[in-house]
Amino acid sequence: MQEKRHIERIRCYYYLKVYDKETKSDVGSIVDISMKGMRLVGETHFPSDTTCRFLVKLPKGYILGDSFDIDATVRWCNKSEEQSTTYYEAGFEFVNAERKGVIFLRSLLNDFKSNDLL
Repeated sequence: MQEKRHIERIRCYYYLKVYDKETKSDVGSIVDISMKGMRLVGETHFPSDTTCRFLVKLPKGYILGDSFDIDATVRWCNKSEEQSTTYYEAGFEFVNAERKGVIFLRSLLNDFKSNDLL
């Protein structure tokens, strides 16, 4: 299968926790991220083509703050291939990113690229 992505995805060395913005429930952790989207792993199944409002928690002491909000549309969601788990992997495309969210994303990607978050 040919890769459709044209934007570099950065593997997270520090899994960022993600919460549902409205319910405050833990929905998983970011595995990799780009300026356009992210791959999330968690116990939540997300229906395709739904839009979610997330709160992303940043590493303690991160210079820009402790969290940021971002909306994302579910592009795919699959049960983990490991038979012994109830985890799902989901791919999201960011939508309606506010200026603050874009600034946080750029900073995070630069930090992950340089391994400053190890």
